[in-house]
Amino acid sequence: VYAAMPHPRFGMDRREYLEEPFWRAMAATLKEAKKLRMQIWLYDEYNWPSGGAGGRVTDGHPELYPRGLDYLRVTVSGPQRLTLGTPTNTEPRMEVFEKYIRGFCRRAGASNETWSAWGELSPNGDEIAGDLPEGSWEVLAFYQSLGRNPSPLDDGSNSMTDYLSQKPLERFLALTHEQYYRRFKAYFGTVIPAAFSDESSTTAPAPFPWTDDFAAQYAAHRGKDLLEALPELLRPDGSPATRLAYWQTVVELYGGRHLRNYAKWCHAHGLKFTGHVYEENIASYAHAPQLFSLLRNMDLPGFDALGPKCPASGAKAAISVAHLENRPEAMCE
Repeated sequence: VYAAMPHPRFGMDRREYLEEPFWRAMAATLKEAKKLRMQIWLYDEYNWPSGGAGGRVTDGHPELYPRGLDYLRVTVSGPQRLTLGTPTNTEPRMEVFEKYIRGFCRRAGASNETWSAWGELSPNGDEIAGDLPEGSWEVLAFYQSLGRNPSPLDDGSNSMTDYLSQKPLERFLALTHEQYYRRFKAYFGTVIPAAFSDESSTTAPAPFPWTDDFAAQYAAHRGKDLLEALPELLRPDGSPATRLAYWQTVVELYGGRHLRNYAKWCHAHGLKFTGHVYEENIASYAHAPQLFSLLRNMDLPGFDALGPKCPASGAKAAISVAHLENRPEAMCE
């Protein structure tokens, strides 16, 4: 055995994670590894997915939980003034309604009719209300939700964070890897050669990944107003342009703000960046859209093969990226 990866996870006392008992154990591990000419790779997540640091990243910072874009569709008769309040969430175990984003309406049954803007938001967005003329109307309202891991085990210990925002990564690095560097700088690039990131993804608490400035980023990158075109995300029979532009923006935010910035931190501190994303299925847009683009951010593109049922496509994708990017190695968990 020439290398090992200490794995903070269930089974250890989370109260000691990143506290002095933890650092004493890590100091002893690194000292012994150097003596044995071994390497110690950093896996500093306290379970998975990456970036939660045992719940410390989101503790006291609910703004760092992931966001999703969900929608509510109702059919009503007019004339009336309709008010929509707290909706029933798509993911009841992990989704928490936050605020409405935009509303639309059209005549009921007129599936080929263009959606019209509808409704006014309350000051804090907890309601949307508007007038409807006489007739039968279909109302479509989009809202932002917050996501929390529904696991009953140690609430927050495998907490989810917003991978479309840079802020959770900054806090995660400050709490974990920056502490490693401050204490064990002499080992970086030698005994400690790399940092491993586990199962980050675009998984959201709603049908569509979202973040607070998503609409602004979409406008900056695509040159269009996404909020006016939100119904296009739901039209499998319509033009795919809006859906393609939406997912491209998701990839750019997740790949750039999280994976690429994680890699930049590693390179600036003498480390290689490796790991794998969640569900490295080349067709899994819900978790890892444009898989090749995401894996290109890693010095050792990786895949997950726990157990005997690793699909060949998962291995081939990571290995193919390594070949295409002239990386000498890929990685398998």
